[in-house]
Amino acid sequence: MKRKLLFLNQVNDIEKRMKFEVSKIENEILTPTININPNDDSQNYVNSKDVREYRIKGINEIASIKQKYYKDIRDLEIKFYKLEAEYEKDNEILREEYNLQIEALKYEIIKIENNIKTLLDEYDFNCYKTVNANELSYQIDKININRNFKQKTDDYLIKIKDNESKANKSWLSESVDVFNTIKSMDEKTGKSFFDYSLEHLKEVKTTSVIIVESMKKTIDIFMNMFSKIINTHIKTTTKLTNNLYESLLVTDYKSFNFKDFTFDSYKENINQLLIDYNAKRNSNLNIFMDLFKESISNLINQLKVISTNYDNYINEEINTINDNNRQLDSLLSKAALAGSESANNFYKTKTSLTNSNYQNQNDKMMALETSLKNNELEVNNDFKNKEMELNKKINNNSIIFKQKSQKDLENYNQIIISINKSIKQAKVNFLNTVKIKKAEANNKYNKLVRDIKSDQKIKTKIGQI
Repeated sequence: MKRKLLFLNQVNDIEKRMKFEVSKIENEILTPTININPNDDSQNYVNSKDVREYRIKGINEIASIKQKYYKDIRDLEIKFYKLEAEYEKDNEILREEYNLQIEALKYEIIKIENNIKTLLDEYDFNCYKTVNANELSYQIDKININRNFKQKTDDYLIKIKDNESKANKSWLSESVDVFNTIKSMDEKTGKSFFDYSLEHLKEVKTTSVIIVESMKKTIDIFMNMFSKIINTHIKTTTKLTNNLYESLLVTDYKSFNFKDFTFDSYKENINQLLIDYNAKRNSNLNIFMDLFKESISNLINQLKVISTNYDNYINEEINTINDNNRQLDSLLSKAALAGSESANNFYKTKTSLTNSNYQNQNDKMMALETSLKNNELEVNNDFKNKEMELNKKINNNSIIFKQKSQKDLENYNQIIISINKSIKQAKVNFLNTVKIKKAEANNKYNKLVRDIKSDQKIKTKIGQI
């Protein structure tokens, strides 16, 4: 708007100067002449032929002046429209460059999110593998415990046949060992569970740290981009403001007719007005930047509070896990003790039943061995099937991740290509606009020249009468 006003003022000034010079010449060539006795030296005498030549000369001079000033106006229009088109082009390119930076940031965030998801998926798959391995180990241990129990029972039954008293005592001792073994294995299982829980907490905490650091980086990128946008705006408008003073005609105006008149006092006021304007804008910027920095600081502080609360939660979880581990061990010890006491009570009755039950027990042990072999085969096959299924899921997940990453990259590249096309189109539009405006200004000027020459021709014919 200011550039348009300045342009119109310049055009108006040129037209005023043209009208002044044309009016001056028109007054001179139209001044009435004294047509009296040419032999009287006391009176001015102008020959009618001289008057016609003088008027034709003036008409030609007026036409020349108009062409000169209209040419200046045309050149000024071309320059103004070129500056306007260039300003629009620069703004469009600047917007698209900002879009490039924004899309780069979006793509970076997508990559971070994909990486986080990959880490979480990898962690989940590792957890599933650990669970499967622990399940296999548990089942194998359970089978081995049963095998050990069978073997010990077989030995015990054989010893019963040789020495009932020795066999019964041995059975009692082995029964107590079984309870202690169960206690030991259950303690191992409980410890494995709680150790897994603690390890899982560590992995979760590591992941949370990655997320918090990513948030901090995102905040830094946001703050830097926002500050860059503001600084670019301030630099651009400050430069325009500084150029405004030099662009005003009043700051460089010198009158040829009023030598005692100047605009010096107004120049000082205008200069002070622009200084105050820049000072107010700087004050506005400082107020905004203080609020902006305070908001960023509050955001970072809230992120720290969340991290602290999360750390407290992790510590409470660790304490809860350790406490429950201790309580489970206590219950397992009591259960083992109760089992041992029950075995002692049962020992008295078992002695009388040992011989009659030997064959039945032996048959059962054979059946148990067959069942254990089948169970072991089933457990191993189940583990292999789970491993194959899990590996298949891992491979599929990897393929999906690669496809998504490739798609994200293709989308990002398409956006970048589109933005670069927009930048290129802005440059093409600038050249086309300048070409069109220049042609319009030349056509307008050529029409004015034709009108001037036509008017010149008519007035020349009239001046010769």
